[in-house]
Amino acid sequence: MSRLDQKGGILMTSDKTVAKLIREFKLDVSTISPVPESFSSTVHMLELASGQKVILKIPYSKSKLHREKPILESLQGKLPVPKLLNFWEGDEDITGALLLSYIDGEPIVGPVSEHLAYDMGRLLAEMHQIPMKDFELVEGVHLNWWDSVKTRFYEWYSECEGHLDDNFLKRCASRFEEMFINLPPADGPAMIHFDYRPGNILVKDKKIVGLIDFESSRGGSRDIDFTKVKVYMWDLYKGTKESFISGYTSIRALPDISNTLDFYLFFNGFGGLAWCIRRNKTDDEFFTENYEQVCQYL
Repeated sequence: MSRLDQKGGILMTSDKTVAKLIREFKLDVSTISPVPESFSSTVHMLELASGQKVILKIPYSKSKLHREKPILESLQGKLPVPKLLNFWEGDEDITGALLLSYIDGEPIVGPVSEHLAYDMGRLLAEMHQIPMKDFELVEGVHLNWWDSVKTRFYEWYSECEGHLDDNFLKRCASRFEEMFINLPPADGPAMIHFDYRPGNILVKDKKIVGLIDFESSRGGSRDIDFTKVKVYMWDLYKGTKESFISGYTSIRALPDISNTLDFYLFFNGFGGLAWCIRRNKTDDEFFTENYEQVCQYL
């Protein structure tokens, strides 16, 4: 936590970006705290002089800024998501910012109970009940779901060229094409979170109070949202898969994950490698995690 000094009515902080945004939003801030479990964008919790807490989010890119804003607006009153209090378009130095309401809860960390897994399944199903007009995996291009998945894979492939071993990349492409054959019809378009995992779900007193981080959310096929649920919950905590599915199916039918989940694990793992290369984080633990996930299917 850092505390702001006030000199002559001007807020002084070592983070010039945060200080500028505080001025843009005309906030009277007493303390700033980093928000855990934020890996792409920069997120801070601000405590105002009045005692109110708000969240300041600085997205990694303009596209993430403009994706999260309308999604949050559309979910008000439908799901337990933060309220959009203010929005700044940004300038040549800063991508922009979202000022969000604070939800009194903590990200899920550590073991997940079967009861909580059930509630997480229900919450995902409730989001998946929301229809979208198009599949939006590829920016600015209207394709069917599986064509957009293939387009995105080869975009990532291009990003990885020159950074990863050529033979490894060729094996990845070959495996992708093998797994791509005979995939079932897409289940959508519906609203997908694209990063649905325990760290983006807030709880208090063992109950879900919030769902956050919609910068990757878009119209897609519902089954892709089960990928990180498997990695960060089902594979770690006994009984959570059955409970999660039970909660999900209490709202709607389960997507055909038996025929798509392995494909998505490979696909998302490869995308994670491109994510790390894009941000120059190839020494990061996240890179190793995704590399190992991809290698399981080679």
